[in-house]
Amino acid sequence: AYGPIPGLPALRDLIAQRFSAPGLELSRDNVLITTAGMQALELVGKVLLEPGATIAAQSPAYLGALDAWMPRAPRYRPMRIGADGFDPHRALAGAQFAYTVPNFSNPSGRLVTLAERHALVEAAHDTGTWLVEDDPYGVLYYDGNPLPRMLTLSAARAPGRYDGPVVYMGTLSKELTPGLRVGWTIAPAEIARRCVIAKQTVDLCSTPWTQATAAEYLADGALERHLPR
Repeated sequence: AYGPIPGLPALRDLIAQRFSAPGLELSRDNVLITTAGMQALELVGKVLLEPGATIAAQSPAYLGALDAWMPRAPRYRPMRIGADGFDPHRALAGAQFAYTVPNFSNPSGRLVTLAERHALVEAAHDTGTWLVEDDPYGVLYYDGNPLPRMLTLSAARAPGRYDGPVVYMGTLSKELTPGLRVGWTIAPAEIARRCVIAKQTVDLCSTPWTQATAAEYLADGALERHLPR
C-alpha cells in the first residue's frame, strides 16, 4: 500500500536516533525519508529557494545538485573553501542557502577541515543563511577519526530542540547500496513539514518496501557490521 508521506515511522525514529548527539535532540518530526539523496536536494530547493535567488555553493560543486535546482534558475556564488582569503561570512551573506559536501566532496574528494566547519556554521548563525550539508560519504573514512557533522556543531551552540540553521542530508546509496533509493533530510520540524508538502506532489511517498528493508537492516545493527568491511 501507499506509505506515509514523511516515511515509515520506524525508519524515521531510527534515523533520529542515529544522528542525535549530546545537545542535539532529534525526533521523527525532524526527519523526512526521501527517494535517495537527489530527491532531498530537489525538495530543499523547492522549499528554501526563490526563483533567481543566490546559492553559495562549494566549488567545485556536485553537478547533480546544480541540476536539481536548475528549474529555479538560481545564481551561484562559488565558495572556494580553504583558499587564501576565503571569508565564510562574506560568502553566505545574502544567499538563500549555502551548499557543501564536507566529507570527500564530489568531484574534488576534499575533506572540509574542523576549523572550516566551525567557520561555516558560525557564518550561517550570524548571517541567518541556511547551510545545506550533503553527506553521502560521511561514514566512509579509511583512516583517521570522522570529523563532527556541521549539524552537530550547529546544535552545540543552542542545545535542545533543533531549530537550524543546518539542513542535513544523508543516504544509504554509498554506505550500503544505491538500489534501495533510501535517503533522508534532517531539519527543523517546520522545514521538514514544508518538505513533506513539496514531496506529496512529486511521488506521494518513497517506496515503503525498501524503507522497511532499510529499517530492519538498521535495527539489526547490520550496518555497523558492514561498514568496517
